[in-house]
This record gives sequence, C-alpha cells and structure tokens, in this order.
Amino acid sequence: MRIVQLTDSHLRRDRAGKLLGMNTRDSLAAVLSSVQTNHPRPDLIIASGDIAQDGSPAAYQYFADSLHAFDCPAYWFTGNHDSAANLQAVAGEASALRRAEVFGSWLLIFMNSAVSGQVHGVMGADDLRWLNQTLSRHSDKHVLISFHHHPVDIGSVWLDKIGLKNRDQLWHEIRQFTQVKAILIGHVHQLFDQVVDGVRVLATPSTCIQFLPNSKEFAIDSQAPGYRWLNLYDDGSIETDVIRATDFSFEVDMDSDGY
Repeated sequence: MRIVQLTDSHLRRDRAGKLLGMNTRDSLAAVLSSVQTNHPRPDLIIASGDIAQDGSPAAYQYFADSLHAFDCPAYWFTGNHDSAANLQAVAGEASALRRAEVFGSWLLIFMNSAVSGQVHGVMGADDLRWLNQTLSRHSDKHVLISFHHHPVDIGSVWLDKIGLKNRDQLWHEIRQFTQVKAILIGHVHQLFDQVVDGVRVLATPSTCIQFLPNSKEFAIDSQAPGYRWLNLYDDGSIETDVIRATDFSFEVDMDSDGY
C-alpha cells in the first residue's frame, strides 16, 4: 500500500495569503505537483493537521479541491491551528473523517491530539480507551497511527514544550500491542525518523515553511516544502522517504520570532 502524507499547509481564505513570506497555496500546489510527478497513484492520502492557518471554510475547500487530482481516499484531522468545526464541515463532505480503516494486512488509525485554544496537544481519556479497544479488536493487523502533535522530544527546545502533553499515557497503551509499527505526525515542520520502543516515529516537512532542527528558540529553515511517501508491506515492514519541491522558488522571513 502506498501512502502520501501532506502536513501543515497553513492555508488561508485569501488566495494571496502568506505565512512568514511564503504563499501557502502556491507552496501546496508545488508539493502536489511533485506528488503527481513522483507518486501519481497513491492508495490514500493522510493530511496530518494544520491544514488551515485561519481556520476558514474557504481554506479547507481549497485543500479538498486540490486533492481531486488524485483518485484515492484522503483522511484529515485537526492540528492546533485548525477550526475543528470548519474542517469537519468540509472534510465530512469529502468523506475524510473516518477514525480507522483496514487496508489488507494493515489497520490505519487517525486520532485527534488538538486542544481548542492551545498550541500543545493532549489525547483525551475517551480516545485512549477507544485506541485500546480498537487495537485489541485488530490484533491480527499491522498498525500505523497518525495524529498531529509529536509524542517524543525531537531535539528543539521550543517545539518540545508544545508537543503531546500526556505522551506517557499514549505510550502506555501502545506498548501493550506489538502490532503497532509506526506513528506518523505533523506539527514539527521538519524531517524526523526515530524508533521508540520498537515503534517508528515519523515526522514530515510542511508543505510550506520549515522549522530549523535542533533549535533552542523559534527558527526558520531554508529548506523547500515537501511531503512523505510510505510503502506498507504485508510483513509489517515500511519503506519511506521525503521528497521536497526543490524547483519551487520562494522567500521566507528568516528573522521571524514566531507565527
């Protein structure tokens, strides 16, 4: 099974809307053009949060329309910048809100880590209970879990303060199930690939601006926008890499201290 992950697009209502100097609709278009060149027929697309910067229905509709070029399901969930209500209104029309899907030998789980009005993430008690029950029901499947906030430190002091706050509770549930192979996240706007307790934790460049890895304070990286592709195999193995839209010409505010 071939998956394409898109994350942290930070779209706005305005066609000319920018984030730290980068037009986020143009950058998303450049990334999708790269997907069409390199992986034109994915089996599914995962959009792992912060789809919109302003939470506007127009931003989500633009995202939905942009995915029409791909003949496959797409699954969306909220990040800390998203409007849950507006995302759900548009994504629901696109049948993008399912929480779990079985694809052959794999179970894909999509969870909400966003907390209204907060930058950090939390997994709700009901969601953790549901995760336990879902994993128990599908003990014969390999599992990939995807949500927005990072459940491990990534080495950037400022980012690690706004990751998943109750990560220990999440890992307590996951450690009970050896069939969990990977966690796929957004939020950190950079490449990350680390194995934790036998589970591969993967983060992906944003389709717009990038954060400088291993930074103490907020800092922007000069690397191009990108996406992640994953091949999931019947034996539980995963092949994955990141592709950046290196032909996309852009300028960003490298001196910004936040957004």
